[in-house]
Amino acid sequence: MTKYIAFLRGINVGGHKPVKMDVLAGIFTSLKFKNVKTLIVSGNVLFETAEKDGAALAKKIEAQLQKDLGYEIPVMLRTAGEIEKIVKANPFRKIKPSPDVKNYVAFLSGPPKVKAAIPKAPKGESWEILGVKGREVYVTTRKKADGHNGFPNNFIEKGLGVSATTRNWNTVVKTVQ
Repeated sequence: MTKYIAFLRGINVGGHKPVKMDVLAGIFTSLKFKNVKTLIVSGNVLFETAEKDGAALAKKIEAQLQKDLGYEIPVMLRTAGEIEKIVKANPFRKIKPSPDVKNYVAFLSGPPKVKAAIPKAPKGESWEILGVKGREVYVTTRKKADGHNGFPNNFIEKGLGVSATTRNWNTVVKTVQ
């Protein structure tokens, strides 16, 4: 059995695509996955299965979510081993989080389709892309004058030509604890 983490894009954000976590867990259980557990209402599902093809597995989950919920929910799937390597490497080691500074990982649906030169800190934005490695983008945000942190998910998707979903570093760490 392989342990996976499914990061779902765009659910329970600003009242859009609401999904209760018990319903979400039920959908994953209906797919015959084992040890299904949800983490935080932003759409993180931990589960185990004997299936090895991650791309086919993500499509299977997306199809079931569409069938049961009636709308499309992109799924960025990683093995627990992949997330453990990310956490161990800790690309944010030198950046101390605070109420004004937050660290994020954007999980891509696949390898970047575009060889884009993503600026580290676009003019007028309060975030900085620290790097792109494989199917992950590492981002630090700083609070703007209006009190909000910038959020680069749309910029990342347009720049790299693939879907992405972004999680706070603390959430990423919790998926493998």
